Amino acid sequence: SGTGFGASLPISFYLDDALTSIPATNTSSLGSFTSNFTIPPTSYGSHTLKAQDSGGGSATATFTASQTMTINPQTGNSGSSVTISGSGFGANKNINITYDGANVVPSPATVIADASGNFNITMTVPPSGGGTHSIAASDGTISATANFTIVATSNITASKGTVDSSVSLSGSGFFARGTVTIRWDNAQVAQVTADAGGVFSASIKVPPSKTGDHAITVTDGTTSKTFTFTVTASASLKESAGYVGGDISMSGSGFGAGAAITITYDGNKMATAAADASGSFTAVFKAPVSKGGSHIIAATDGTSTINTTFTMDTTPPPVPPVLQPPDKTQADSQPNFVWTEVSDPSGVTYTFQLATDSNFNTIVLARNLTNPGFKLTEKENLPSRSAQEPYYWRVKAVDDASNESDWSPAYQFFVGFIMPAWGLYVIFGFVTLLIGLGAFWLGRRTSYRWDW
Repeated sequence: SGTGFGASLPISFYLDDALTSIPATNTSSLGSFTSNFTIPPTSYGSHTLKAQDSGGGSATATFTASQTMTINPQTGNSGSSVTISGSGFGANKNINITYDGANVVPSPATVIADASGNFNITMTVPPSGGGTHSIAASDGTISATANFTIVATSNITASKGTVDSSVSLSGSGFFARGTVTIRWDNAQVAQVTADAGGVFSASIKVPPSKTGDHAITVTDGTTSKTFTFTVTASASLKESAGYVGGDISMSGSGFGAGAAITITYDGNKMATAAADASGSFTAVFKAPVSKGGSHIIAATDGTSTINTTFTMDTTPPPVPPVLQPPDKTQADSQPNFVWTEVSDPSGVTYTFQLATDSNFNTIVLARNLTNPGFKLTEKENLPSRSAQEPYYWRVKAVDDASNESDWSPAYQFFVGFIMPAWGLYVIFGFVTLLIGLGAFWLGRRTSYRWDW
């Protein structure tokens, strides 16, 4: 404000003899004025402000400019970008920036205040614990400070998974060298120590839990972060491959708490189980008769269904060695067929074929058997066939997984009239009798001739 200036004249303002852009104001009829304005950017120290009317009347006043500094933003986390603006520093002076007393390299790396003592730079917040930290600017003579508050942050690598899956967590802005506790639904599952910068990392395994949403909380006792993690159902087989009649053990987790679990094999119900309070179950059942190869074993609680793959035995049983009738021999019309028994983990049955040709195009008899041999009955008498047109027979093994061995070598035999032992005796006796009679007759005839 001023008095004694020309009446009703405009007033202009000068800072250190330089005309400013401060809007002019008019004096009153008594030559006085009052004006409110912002001091233009200027360097630190004492400066002269002059008011001059259009008639040449003027007056001066002295004021001292002090340094100021602002930061934006004022809160964030480690790694945040902060803009620092300063004014009132030494003209053309180098400015040094510190964070909690430690030098930091801003952008640009070399900071020089302009002729008015102003500067504007950007810095990256270094790793630091949660709470308030000091950012300072100094030209070597004067300095200014501002507070930056680290806000804790935390990250999680997954928001959905199965029991026993790994989840990694990390965070910054927690207490420097403080204890960070990780909880699963309020139960502690891990505890780590943050470093000097308040940074931590940890990995946990999802504990047995029912299907649905669960809370993972990270806390240092003051700052807490909570994540929602969704547990999904899973199931696995202890035996991923096996044989007919073998045990299959299935376990699962992440199903409904206390839910009734139904287990199916290719859609056929095989077993039931009850999930516990954490949604876990186990069940054991026998592998059913089924074709060798892949089969689907499923577990369901009516809401969640998990499919697993079981591989049934695909190895065929050995070829059964044939024993009798021996190859290329004569046989009875009711022969007894015998072969060597073979074994297979999936159980064995035998397929038998009898034909009148070596290619087995004309099948006389075919049977599926559980024993390694059988004998034809009287009703199954084989018609006679010569050695030139024999019978052929073969056998193969088949397990309950429908795996078949190769056919055994085809043996041949023929069927003709076979004299029983008593018949041979009768014939021998008859021939002996004929010989005796012949001898007797010849003897009588010779005697008669001599007598005559």
